Amino acid sequence: MAEKTIKNIEGIVLRSTPYKESDAMVNVLSHDGLFSFLGRGVQKNISKNFASCQLLSKAKFSLVEQKNGGYALSESEVISLPDGKGDLTRLAIFSFLSEVSVKLISEEEAGQIYPWLCQTMDLLKEPGKEASSALIYLCHLLSVIGYGLEVNECVTCGKKTNIVGVSFRDGGFVCSDCASPSMKMTPRNLKILRFCFKCGLEDALRVSFEPKESLSLLKNLISYVEDFTGVKVRSLELL
Repeated sequence: MAEKTIKNIEGIVLRSTPYKESDAMVNVLSHDGLFSFLGRGVQKNISKNFASCQLLSKAKFSLVEQKNGGYALSESEVISLPDGKGDLTRLAIFSFLSEVSVKLISEEEAGQIYPWLCQTMDLLKEPGKEASSALIYLCHLLSVIGYGLEVNECVTCGKKTNIVGVSFRDGGFVCSDCASPSMKMTPRNLKILRFCFKCGLEDALRVSFEPKESLSLLKNLISYVEDFTGVKVRSLELL
């Protein structure tokens, strides 16, 4: 009899969908792409794999190839767990990160965005950084999937000075000569957006914006995504 193929991956759980009585279909984002597998019994809290299959858990997974070509979970080892502890804002952020990742990331883009989700989950361990961390993650996710905003110059005329707003229809910053009243933003919000789209992984560690600022910009960006892709992000309403 042929030996079963074992695949070892490290990743973050984006979704765990109940299947049958106590099983679940688990979707994981990793450096090597997107993976889904059957987790037998993982809905029971007495399961050895229960913790590793919870939303946004980071773990090492050993998968066994099935006769149908899919994979089933053999064993797992938790690396880190998201800490909600009854904090509704934090739980809403977790739901948001999961939803935008599941709905917007393709197989080809997974490896590029995985380090940013890891970084975001680390940042969420620090109180007060929930909304700003989610904003930075969303900006980099949009850049990876081809919907990043032009934040270096006016998207209409190319001018680098007197930037006063954002044209979401045209995908970037606009100057005073090209902006309509509805496009204008405060200098503070423009600086935040430019930082979020341009920053590196290490840069994200040193900032924390006001929650209201971050949530307002998140709302604008999600409206932009929904208009251009048709994808609806329900979890933003919780925030």
